[in-house]
Amino acid sequence: MSVADDAKWLGEATTVRRAGDVDREIGLRLRAFRTLIGVTQASLADAAGLTFQQIQKYETGKSRLSASMLCRFADILGVQPGALLPAGASDPDGQGWDVLAANQRLAYLLTRLQALPPVKFKKVLDRLERNIEGRARSVPTPSARSNDA
Repeated sequence: MSVADDAKWLGEATTVRRAGDVDREIGLRLRAFRTLIGVTQASLADAAGLTFQQIQKYETGKSRLSASMLCRFADILGVQPGALLPAGASDPDGQGWDVLAANQRLAYLLTRLQALPPVKFKKVLDRLERNIEGRARSVPTPSARSNDA
């Protein structure tokens, strides 16, 4: 007798855990980051100790991804685990993923930034922030331009 048969005999409910929309979204993000950095399914599978067929199942949402495997993939791809989660989990308004999906250069730069040591990461962000603020101050506002005329 199987475990499922035992559960039925005992009157317990049996639940089959199938992949759903969240699993498909995680799979799409996994594929996006993998292709962004030029890693093949076979290479990712080797690094994770899996077969490329299992990577295909994760990327298409046919298999559920455990939290530990999600963290392993994030480490291999050089991203934070939250980057692989659907909007709402790590990005409540959903805007961040849309921006990354539309701009591969930005996504590439962000993955490179995340790979920096913390001290260098902070220095780069501080310099970027100063540069952006400096440019914002040097651009004349529409009201300033109309006063000059």
